[in-house]
Amino acid sequence: MLAAIFFYVLVTGSHCGSLAVSQNIPGPGSESVDFGTRCNGHCFSRMKTVMDFVAVNQDRWNTCQEITTNVTRADQNQIQIQLTSLQDAVTNVRASQEFQNGKLDRMDSQQIAMQESLRNIIPQNFVDMLSRSEAHLIAIESKLQTMQTILDNKLRALEGKLSSFIRKVIPPVFQLIGKRYFYIEERNEKTWVAANSTCREMGGYLASIKNEEEWSLLSGKLKDRTFYWLGIHEQLTRSNFVSVASDKEVPFFNWKPGEPLYVDDSMHCVLINSGLMHVDPCNKESFLFICQADDEVKIL
Repeated sequence: MLAAIFFYVLVTGSHCGSLAVSQNIPGPGSESVDFGTRCNGHCFSRMKTVMDFVAVNQDRWNTCQEITTNVTRADQNQIQIQLTSLQDAVTNVRASQEFQNGKLDRMDSQQIAMQESLRNIIPQNFVDMLSRSEAHLIAIESKLQTMQTILDNKLRALEGKLSSFIRKVIPPVFQLIGKRYFYIEERNEKTWVAANSTCREMGGYLASIKNEEEWSLLSGKLKDRTFYWLGIHEQLTRSNFVSVASDKEVPFFNWKPGEPLYVDDSMHCVLINSGLMHVDPCNKESFLFICQADDEVKIL
């Protein structure tokens, strides 16, 4: 703005000077005249107006320039602060990335060291040895399965021959009830000991019951309200009932409510009445009896 004003003053002054020269051209040999003489009053009045305008607005221009300078400086300071903060953030990110990279490098080094350690501990041919051992075990298992099949077939064949043999030696007085042969005495009453001896003379033993199905079939062939001795007794321990044929624990009982009821120490033998079992002395009373004839025998 100031440059424009001064340019305007210079132009005006030059114009005024040109006018003065054109109006009062000195002749040869005339003396120099001052500026006031050369420029008329119109020139001074124009310059005074301009100078007054400059004087009036100089403070305003200075203030505006100062404000502009301060704003620019504040913006520059703010930009510098943001730039510094951004640089710090970038530095922190780089440091974190370098730390993570270092951590990953250490982990890779540890993994490589562990793999090397495992290679040193485990023999090179360990996998091959393991594979051969697994194949050997599979072969052994296959052989065992084959042997098991052969043994099962032989056992079934032997059981068939044994069943055939048993059927051939079953006494004619025994009848098939369910899957086994029994003889039911309907006339002669004996003590438990005498009844067992009679069954042995016939080629069998006093009978024990294997399961509920056999019990139901056998009970259906007995007289109602009639006692029959069974081949079940306490051999050594109280309430430990075993089969007289095999000396093994009896798998099935169907006691009368309250039984076994021990009146005295002589009650060790079991009998049946109306489908229910009782315990009674073995040598005091005589009853009918039931014999069995099969392969359930004692192992001597």
